[in-house]
Amino acid sequence: MGIIFYFSSLSGSADAGSRDFWFYAQRKGAHFFEYVILAVFWLRIFRMHYFYQKTELYHWAFFASLLYAISDEIHQVFVAGREGKILDVGIDALGILAGLVIWNLFLLWRNWRNKKLPAEAGSFSKSE
Repeated sequence: MGIIFYFSSLSGSADAGSRDFWFYAQRKGAHFFEYVILAVFWLRIFRMHYFYQKTELYHWAFFASLLYAISDEIHQVFVAGREGKILDVGIDALGILAGLVIWNLFLLWRNWRNKKLPAEAGSFSKSE
């Protein structure tokens, strides 16, 4: 969250001539991926410190990440050359959802792999 706050504190560029497709793809991609990471961090924090149901963990992680996304856009209103945009909150929300889905898929894969691991390891039975 500190890294997001730092980058949001940097002044915006007044040069509108360099704002092409790649400029926006980079900026919006950064919004997306930083909130993928933040959502996973929140999910891990809530999982380590609180024992809610799995769906509640995902709801709390989504809510905490989205709340920070909204506060980040409000913060940008007060930074020279920057502006808070609802579109950015939407992109952040998509990143949050993606992070939660990716983490859930990772957990499913890990659980599936752990169930297969003993057979793959070539464990010997007493009959061998």
